[in-house]
Amino acid sequence: MPSEGLAQDDRRTTLLRAARDLLAEQGYDGTTVSHVAKRAGVAQGTFYLYFETKGDLLDAFAQQVGTELADAIREPLRDDAEVDTCVRGAVQAAVETGRRNQDILAIANHGLEIASHDRYVALTAPVVDEVEAFLRRRQEAGDVDRDLEPAVTARVARDVLDRCMKAEVLHGDVGYADAVADLALRALVSA
Repeated sequence: MPSEGLAQDDRRTTLLRAARDLLAEQGYDGTTVSHVAKRAGVAQGTFYLYFETKGDLLDAFAQQVGTELADAIREPLRDDAEVDTCVRGAVQAAVETGRRNQDILAIANHGLEIASHDRYVALTAPVVDEVEAFLRRRQEAGDVDRDLEPAVTARVARDVLDRCMKAEVLHGDVGYADAVADLALRALVSA
């Protein structure tokens, strides 16, 4: 069904859905802009209204997974739970996010790897912001070591959550996430 009459946001979403399906079926190299446009039911020129190149899809999927991860860790990083429960919950939320996005996880990861530093910071900011806010609240409550720098620790946590996703979902390393949670707790909890 052609989608030329859709609103702009809907067309972008339709293009991303088509690209996601094709990338899962054919891989990055086997997918072309014309394939994506055809699957989305739009003219090829419509693709270029939303993305300059096929490579911009990598960025879009990296942003999508990053936003979903930030949303997923928000609930586990709540104030009414023990730090242990929060950390383990955030790690598990990361793995579950990876599972939900298994079809594009490697592609989204590649988008992060090739992004400029500024773009990488922007793409991962939602996750860093969630973790940093949690750390600051928990430091004030005396639950997390006050000597830790929340901004730096949050960036490390972002990288660790990303690695937990990839280790289990892409590489089948099932015990990795639990080991990371144990290590993180030893580093975070004040004596």
